Amino acid sequence: MSSCPRCHHRIGLKTIMLGSGLAGTICPHCQAELRTRYWGSVALMLISLSVGELVGNAVRQSGAAFPAGPLALLGAFFAAYLGLAPVLLRFREKQKPASLLGR
Repeated sequence: MSSCPRCHHRIGLKTIMLGSGLAGTICPHCQAELRTRYWGSVALMLISLSVGELVGNAVRQSGAAFPAGPLALLGAFFAAYLGLAPVLLRFREKQKPASLLGR
């Protein structure tokens, strides 16, 4: 499970999926600014995309009408992403930028 590196509390899926997810994640317990490790994010995206493609291709091969294939792809992608996000994502604390001289 994903946990905060500072306080070691579990970070829930709701916290990960908040709108501020692009700017980073904030630990709900200690308010630490966190970001995900790069390779965990890449692995999560590749696995989710692969599952989506497999399901989408299977639906298209079965002869379903047009919107069923892309909808199956998107549904499987999001199901795999949401199911694996707490397992694959690991967090580290965001480093504060170095202060500029003279300010």
